[in-house]
Amino acid sequence: MKSKISKKFLALIISASLLVITGIVLACTGGEDFSDFYNSFFAPETSNTPESKPFYRSVQTFYSSDYYQDAVHIMDSTNIDEWKTFFADKVKSKDLNSIVYKSSIGEIDTCIFFLRNNTFPIKSELKSNSLLAFDDKAISKEFLFYLGFAKRCEPFTTYAPGWWTDENTIDPRNDKSAMEKLLVGGKKSMTVTKSPFIKERYAFQNTRLLYQAGLYEDCINFYNQNLNLFTSKNTIIYRAMGYVAASNYKLRNFSQANYLYSIIFDQCEAMKKISFMSFHPQEESDWEGSLALAKNTHEKEVLWHLLGIYVDPLRAMQEIYKLNPKSNLLDLLLVRAVNINEEYFIKNQDYWSKPDSGYALRTKKVDIDLLNFSQRVANEGNSNKPYLWNLVAGYLNLAQGSYKQSEKYLSKAESASQGDELVSQQIRAFRIMSRIEQYTKPESKTEGELTKELIWLGKESHNPSLRSGCINSWALSRLSEKYRNWGDSVKAQCLDYTQNKLFYDNQENINALIALIDKPNKTDFEKLIIGLHPYSKATLFTYKAILLIYQYKFQEALDMIDACSNSGNGGLQADPFIIHINDCHDCDFRLENKEVFSQYTFVQRLLELQNKAISDPKNAAQYYFLLANGLYNMTYYGNAHNVFSSPILGLSVGYIYNNEEKSPRYKPYFDCAKALEYYNKAMEASTDKEFKAKCCFMAAKCEQNQYYSTDEFNYKASIRSGIYFKQLRDSYSKTKYYQEIISECGYFRKYVGIKK
Repeated sequence: MKSKISKKFLALIISASLLVITGIVLACTGGEDFSDFYNSFFAPETSNTPESKPFYRSVQTFYSSDYYQDAVHIMDSTNIDEWKTFFADKVKSKDLNSIVYKSSIGEIDTCIFFLRNNTFPIKSELKSNSLLAFDDKAISKEFLFYLGFAKRCEPFTTYAPGWWTDENTIDPRNDKSAMEKLLVGGKKSMTVTKSPFIKERYAFQNTRLLYQAGLYEDCINFYNQNLNLFTSKNTIIYRAMGYVAASNYKLRNFSQANYLYSIIFDQCEAMKKISFMSFHPQEESDWEGSLALAKNTHEKEVLWHLLGIYVDPLRAMQEIYKLNPKSNLLDLLLVRAVNINEEYFIKNQDYWSKPDSGYALRTKKVDIDLLNFSQRVANEGNSNKPYLWNLVAGYLNLAQGSYKQSEKYLSKAESASQGDELVSQQIRAFRIMSRIEQYTKPESKTEGELTKELIWLGKESHNPSLRSGCINSWALSRLSEKYRNWGDSVKAQCLDYTQNKLFYDNQENINALIALIDKPNKTDFEKLIIGLHPYSKATLFTYKAILLIYQYKFQEALDMIDACSNSGNGGLQADPFIIHINDCHDCDFRLENKEVFSQYTFVQRLLELQNKAISDPKNAAQYYFLLANGLYNMTYYGNAHNVFSSPILGLSVGYIYNNEEKSPRYKPYFDCAKALEYYNKAMEASTDKEFKAKCCFMAAKCEQNQYYSTDEFNYKASIRSGIYFKQLRDSYSKTKYYQEIISECGYFRKYVGIKK
């Protein structure tokens, strides 16, 4: 058990929070689409403590972004509700909100003059405010006088310098004279006001002014001297107390500050989050001082509860359990402690973590102290929710690899939970995990039993709080890992195709997978995992054909596509047999009346050109040139690079280029060597200088792309060592096409030393 508060850990939290300790502290959370956790199997909602939901473990400041509300909005709404009660529900909420938060000081004065003399000129929207029709005009006037005072205080009391404040920003609190006048007026108004409700609000404004003026001791003394004024039992006493707590914090009276924040946390629901964000014990000594201020056992429980949420749930639980074994404050701390421990014994806890080895639960990372304490409380059976302690003991034993012990506690939790839907589903999910971890060799009987459980786990009709997605993902990945270790790569790939990226590079693997798809009498397990695998039979045949295309085995590629219906029908966006001096894929995509090709018809055309170049030698140059265009365009650099497209290979060309270029799978995609070979053949087979210039320039582009695809690419060096720019300059400078190249190609202009 930890006996000291870690200064290092506390400093880390304070630094990360970027908080200013004041009466109201605002915190930012992630966006609405941001999850509360990365990888977790235990639902804190099993504790059945909805009032504690904001404080469940989360990667955000508070749990569940749709639960989070801005602290100012909460206080504004609460304030209006309290004023509405004060006016006996005879003033409408919208009218109160309008005059409290939207009216100017001048408009408030106008309302006062109108109440004194109903012939005083007033705007219609103000005159229609139900406040002015309230039957006790004296009370309405006292309210308006107070509201005018509060508006005059606002520039000082609501000012909060932020990170955006520059050196030229004027801090209104520097005007000490103005603040002093307000304090004098506020204290005088507090004494002459008849309404106790309004009197205590003057006391709140004065407390807040003293804090913002930096008169921290005066703030504390004023509050204590006028504590008897706070009689309405609403939030105003806690709002004032927040500034007193903040004053103590500024004076480094940490014990008193944290004690007061615990009172606010416990007794004011509207300020629960605010008080928690302001609670910051510094040293063990000041923490003990806070405990010494507690007036009863419950206050000590609350203090420990806050410390548990803040930094050390296990220590807090142990202390609360000593004070009151049946305390309902234990429930939140228990589920929070479990979710924290999960971050150590479950793989991949955030999006930025490095890949690690294995999906097995890291048994040595289970918090043994937490496990032992949960077992102890579960065994003693005198807690507020015995089922919860048994559930946790069962889960932690599972994570540790103590499966018999796990089942013992899960069975007790099942009996004690009285059919709670979420708890029942959580227990079933844990049992599936236990079964998978104990699965030591492939067996058809076990596969059949797991099939039913995996189908249940993967369905969408669970209690929404069950973290079934994470558990299901883990279950499939863990089984995949096991089957791979047992030598069954096909089942492993079906269960989790992301684990082995090289699976599809092996023709035997693909053939074995196709054989499983075609198997006539599949088991239920085989049907399930084939359904999980994302790639259809047609996709697999297309992928095999693509590999053959980029090996330039065109007939074999066509035969492969012919072997499976719906394969090879990926459409190309442009005519793959046209080229330009400057590649412009979008231009080619937009061309009208272009011939439309699929992967299949594209390969047919390549094979046809290849055969014609042999059978019709007189026109071989043109056939070779068109063939070279097709070979060029099906590379990364051409307008038909989506010949290479397959879900298996990835659809994002940019992603492939940036991340996978050096993989053997992708090398043919960047390889212009075959296109270069055929541009040379076309050049050699022709006597037309214009045509030969075009072939030579395309050969130069292929040559440059070959350099470009290497790690050591250097533009100047590649130009100097290249042969085709030199050949183009030396042999074809008299052609018209040469002039077109000069006009359009900046690289070549630099090579020949022409400035445009």
